Amino acid sequence: MDEQSKSILKRKYAVLPDEELGALVSMGKEEYEPEAFDLLLAEAKRRGIAEPSAEQREEKNEETKMAEPSSGQGDQLPTFVQLVVVVNDSDKRVLESILDAARFTYYLQELNIRGKEWPLGLMVEQSRFEDAIELLSQRFKPSGSLILW
Repeated sequence: MDEQSKSILKRKYAVLPDEELGALVSMGKEEYEPEAFDLLLAEAKRRGIAEPSAEQREEKNEETKMAEPSSGQGDQLPTFVQLVVVVNDSDKRVLESILDAARFTYYLQELNIRGKEWPLGLMVEQSRFEDAIELLSQRFKPSGSLILW
């Protein structure tokens, strides 16, 4: 994992409420890339949130399996759509601040153009993209980035 990705994860984990952070930790190391889980665990320890034991995680997994409806389709991962082509750090910070405060699920995807750091694609969860467009229309004034709606 590169330093930029680590920095993004640290910031995301730092703003999560304790309950949500604890829930992510309780999913267990197996659900994450090793470095991502280490960052998550470091933030949890900093706040005094204990890592659950393997037995506690197994109990929670069993409860979750029993509570899940059987659709026969299996787990479906969320779909993301690109809303903005981000071309500078100031727009990136503003977008992250707006979306973090509103608790949107999003990520920034590198749009590699000959090894350049920029541009990045701002990807938001498809199920909330209309809400994201409304919010960003009101609060985001780009300084060079390209809005795609």
